[in-house]
Amino acid sequence: MVESSLAGTKAALHRGRASLARIAENIGPPQVPTMSPYEERRLRHYIDRFNARDFDAIRAMIAEDVQLDLVNRLHLRGKSRVSVYFARYDDMADWSLSLGFVEGRPAILVHDPRAAEAAPTSFMLLEWAEEKVAAIRDFRHARYVLAAARIDPAD
Repeated sequence: MVESSLAGTKAALHRGRASLARIAENIGPPQVPTMSPYEERRLRHYIDRFNARDFDAIRAMIAEDVQLDLVNRLHLRGKSRVSVYFARYDDMADWSLSLGFVEGRPAILVHDPRAAEAAPTSFMLLEWAEEKVAAIRDFRHARYVLAAARIDPAD
């Protein structure tokens, strides 16, 4: 479509990101991100249940038509299909979740509990419909996104 090689496209993206970073430096200090108490309670409840590996409670929080985007890996739709995603997390030990912000947006930060005080290894974004999780975007397999993202812990 752009009549460029993969390497040429990646180089153009790199130059674009560098230009945006220079522009951002001239804007001034970033504002401290915030979220409403309601949004914070909702996300903390999700995080607490996930960290407790209470995936039955998490499944109760997701909508029937929930969409999962495991970026660079998998797209699923529907509660029964997305439920497998939680079973996969239950089998892994390289994660612990905390509340934070990615580019000023409320997010779930994923840390490796085996690496004390390390930076997040990935993040998740949730979208809600009423009281149910309507969409999950998990960047576990797209860790390169963190390289250019502004990450702020909430705690």
